[in-house]
Amino acid sequence: MKNILLVEDNESLRIGLKEYLGRSGFNIHVAQNGQEALDMLEKNNFDLIVTDLIMPVMSGDQLIDKVLALNTFKGKIILLSALDSNVEIADALKKGVSQYLVKSKVSLKEIAAIVDQVINRNH
Repeated sequence: MKNILLVEDNESLRIGLKEYLGRSGFNIHVAQNGQEALDMLEKNNFDLIVTDLIMPVMSGDQLIDKVLALNTFKGKIILLSALDSNVEIADALKKGVSQYLVKSKVSLKEIAAIVDQVINRNH
């Protein structure tokens, strides 16, 4: 079973995504911000990180920078954000993010399908 770290500060979205992705056959771990996610990454191996961009304590952008700087994370990253900015999208993709999803443009079903596609794609 693939392990996914879901990093989202919005409680209702976090719960909905956890339940939906869990029903899709993934083992879901949750963090409410980037710092919690970093702490979890020290103790666990994840195949995929799905992270929000704007969060308290540590943003998704800061989390991605720190994860990539560690060079120990071998999984993939999906950025899930309310921001629909070509600049933000381009910056994320340049960093190595596999997908940038705009929350208002995707359903839980579509997110689950994209997660499945990204997590099962070979590097």
